[in-house]
Amino acid sequence: MLFRSYEELEGFIKQKRNRNRINVYAYFKNQDTSDTLWHNRFIRKYVAEEPNILDEELVRSTSLEMEDFLRNKRGFYNARVEYKLIYHPRFREIGVDYLVYAGKRHRIRSVQFYAEDSILNSLMQNAKDESFLVEGDPVSSLSYEYERTRLTNLFQNNGYSQFIPNYIELTGDSSNYQVDLKINVLNVNPEVGHPRFTTGKINVFTDFNPGKASDSTATETIDSLQFIRRFINYLVKPEVISSKISFKQGELTNKYKQQETYNRLSQLSPYKFVMIRPSIDSSDLQKINYDLILVPKPKLWEIEYGLELNYTTFNQNDQLFGFGGNISIENNNLFGGAERYVSSLSANSDIRYLDLYEIFITNSNSIFIPKPINWHKYSAFYPVFRLALPRQYTRFKQYAQTRTSLNAYYHSLAETFDILTVNTSLGYQYRPGEQTLVYLDQFTIDYHTATIYDTTLFNEPYIKNSLSPYLLTGFLFDDLTIAITSNTKYRKFSWNISAGIEFSGLEVFLFNKLYNQISGDQDYWTLKLNDGTKLAKYFKTQFEYRNRLAFSSQSSLASRLFIGFGIPYGDNSILPYSKQFYAGGTQSIRAWPTRGLGPGGHEDVILSEDQVAFQKGDIKLEANIEYRFDLPWYFEGAIFVDAGNIWLYNEDENLKDARFTKNFYKQIAVGPGYGLRLNFGFLIVRFDIGYKWRMPYIVEETNSYWVGRSNYLRDPNLTFGLDYSF
Repeated sequence: MLFRSYEELEGFIKQKRNRNRINVYAYFKNQDTSDTLWHNRFIRKYVAEEPNILDEELVRSTSLEMEDFLRNKRGFYNARVEYKLIYHPRFREIGVDYLVYAGKRHRIRSVQFYAEDSILNSLMQNAKDESFLVEGDPVSSLSYEYERTRLTNLFQNNGYSQFIPNYIELTGDSSNYQVDLKINVLNVNPEVGHPRFTTGKINVFTDFNPGKASDSTATETIDSLQFIRRFINYLVKPEVISSKISFKQGELTNKYKQQETYNRLSQLSPYKFVMIRPSIDSSDLQKINYDLILVPKPKLWEIEYGLELNYTTFNQNDQLFGFGGNISIENNNLFGGAERYVSSLSANSDIRYLDLYEIFITNSNSIFIPKPINWHKYSAFYPVFRLALPRQYTRFKQYAQTRTSLNAYYHSLAETFDILTVNTSLGYQYRPGEQTLVYLDQFTIDYHTATIYDTTLFNEPYIKNSLSPYLLTGFLFDDLTIAITSNTKYRKFSWNISAGIEFSGLEVFLFNKLYNQISGDQDYWTLKLNDGTKLAKYFKTQFEYRNRLAFSSQSSLASRLFIGFGIPYGDNSILPYSKQFYAGGTQSIRAWPTRGLGPGGHEDVILSEDQVAFQKGDIKLEANIEYRFDLPWYFEGAIFVDAGNIWLYNEDENLKDARFTKNFYKQIAVGPGYGLRLNFGFLIVRFDIGYKWRMPYIVEETNSYWVGRSNYLRDPNLTFGLDYSF
């Protein structure tokens, strides 16, 4: 069949086969409820599955529904679906084959539009190019339903608030599998056309309480909007609410603007939910009044907290157990303008031999303002955004939030080094569409400083350079991140994409180059600080793609691809350590410990139990694939293969084969493994074991990158964490 109907038809099957014969066997062997042994109760509750007994009436009903779908939804008017029962005596099972005879498809030859109401007819003719009924397409009742919805929205957006799809009629004349369609829009009755409405009064209830709707209120008219409140002071400033209302008094009623108003008001963090209630004006039947009801959240302050656990091994005698926690405090209306303030503190640590091995502490403070402030007009992206994407820029002004942040990050590694980062930024976030989220930082200043305690471990200059003090700057543009997710209605296959670019020191570098052109100098501007702080100059981009294909409710295939590049420029030879990529660990290539892989073909530096994994690089490539399947009770199993590595962008004479070259593919490390999960719905506990099968360097024992069959199961790396790895 030349259409995507296999999955669609599969959804009509009313009787599904049992998961496997073992579950059915367990059902028959444990039917005696008087047997109270714990393992019998366990099997009856979590393993046994009652056999699905064939019901031929359900099979017949399934075939009829498939026929109806093909005829009315896909244009196969002569479609026929039969079924065949197949008996398997060995297993005492009956299978069902559905035989689909689609026949020839009917297609649209022409489409005409006509409305008895002259205004409706004019609207329809002007917008007919947007029709879902297209010449040459298959005839489908689904396309007709889409077309009815489109026309209904068109009319409701132009003052016809009471228009309903029942007034739209479809007729057709067919010959030789070609159909001439005609869309007729009928009047309410032969003599009366459809009523057209304008917007009347707009009442805004700024702090509505359903249980106390009759409380005494104060009323004030601002910008033709009537604000009604219960409290002495406004919960949210009227001008903030007014800026979110798209329709105005005296305009033709517009369904789209009403929905847009609902969406924008719903973004205001102090409110639990929003409702728009229309009513016809009793003194003028051609007007519709609107009540905008805003119900506040019961509490302006909210607190959330959580815990994290993880476990990993370096070798058979060296393990790390990690735990952490986080707490966040949120105020939904900080200054009375629906500003949202979020402060969070998280701490994570790894324990090795009962001593603290690694500590992460992060404190972030952010204020979200429910509109883009005018500073965005001075950013580097503004002229491109406004001229090249004017419609998206309009949506940006309507829906974007401004985000200001002050953050601190502390990282201590096994009394080897400490890293402290302080960051302040100004940026924006907004949704261009339902499945797309954009983060844009316009202004950022980061200060990175490191204290090295054990200099004997850092013989490589690339590590010392990356741990130098750095000042990261972005005055007109810093970074852009776009996240896109698939439509949730396609449950069998889902995906998401995240892509971003980041600059540091670009404006300083360009002004420096301009100054040198004028003055004839060749020097790079530096900071005259005693600690040797450098101006960070780099470009960084990363791309991540994840997907999940569900074979059934019990099994699926998940995969991930990650590509990251960091390019230092100017007088910089490497990225700051905190901006570099790493490989290995519970969320990466699980056969290696965190930061235990690379860069490039450089052999692992973890030679003894006393040494520390700290490898990072400017470039990262990683791919993961994992087959997941259900097991009895709350258990799930997984079989996976991880592959990838990190590299340096520039050559380092002390690190052999660490630079990214055209032979990078030879340095791809591969680590397969298997895992066990406990899935409680609200919590997933994950155990994974990975094996090093392919090294990024030549293995002396085999004289190849592969460790050899006899060593495939040697030196496993056990990791433990919460949630799926991707």
